[in-house]
Amino acid sequence: MLWLKTAVRLVWESIGKKWVGLPAALALAVALRVPLPHPLPGIDIAAGPLVISALDQKEIVAGPVSIPGNWVVAAAIIVCWLTLGLLIKAVRLQMAADLDPIPDMPGQEVFQHVMLRSKWVLGQEPNGGKLYDAVDRQIGTAARLGRLKVWGEPRQGMAGGYPARPREISPERWDSIHFDLPSCISNEPGGALLIDHSNKADIIYENIKMNQRQVFNIWPTANWLERFRDSTWKKRRDFLRKEQAHYALVQGPKVP
Repeated sequence: MLWLKTAVRLVWESIGKKWVGLPAALALAVALRVPLPHPLPGIDIAAGPLVISALDQKEIVAGPVSIPGNWVVAAAIIVCWLTLGLLIKAVRLQMAADLDPIPDMPGQEVFQHVMLRSKWVLGQEPNGGKLYDAVDRQIGTAARLGRLKVWGEPRQGMAGGYPARPREISPERWDSIHFDLPSCISNEPGGALLIDHSNKADIIYENIKMNQRQVFNIWPTANWLERFRDSTWKKRRDFLRKEQAHYALVQGPKVP
């Protein structure tokens, strides 16, 4: 349902545009009982509220107003047209994001989202750190199956001495790639690290990024009621805080 969220966002961003304001203005006119031009037999509205005249301070009771049927039809057409246009645009944006995802979510945020706030983790306890391995397996499996794209930069010195450039890590390589767990709860400049154990000399990738839409599609966020009913959520949060203190990570991210 990401396309629906995109549609809501588009509506919110378009509030100030005149074509969105037309139905709002019509609804406001009806709510205030303002007579519309050329009244014709149509829909009768009950007597409106008291209106205070700013000129003579006299109370005036607004009488019944007749709204022409053609205004109702015109408003319905405008609303349907705007709604259809926004939905089409939202679906197109979602399709473009699915076909050509971009790296827009740091690996640390992904790891902690899956571990703390996702629906998948509900009811799971830290189990002395075994949850780390479960999250690593979850993300690695999604990347290995091609459901999740992951980008990273080979650590400087592994790219021939030149500055590293981001590259997509192909699904085939995920048989031997795992997260460096301490870096996943840190906020260091290199971000979360991935280590490729396929060669004699391990290849380390830093500045790991993933696509936010893919992440939330695979691991949706648990709502507040689900987290309230989850007795293990505080245990996971407290465990992560203790781990951060144990590794003495400077400027570690605050766990909500």
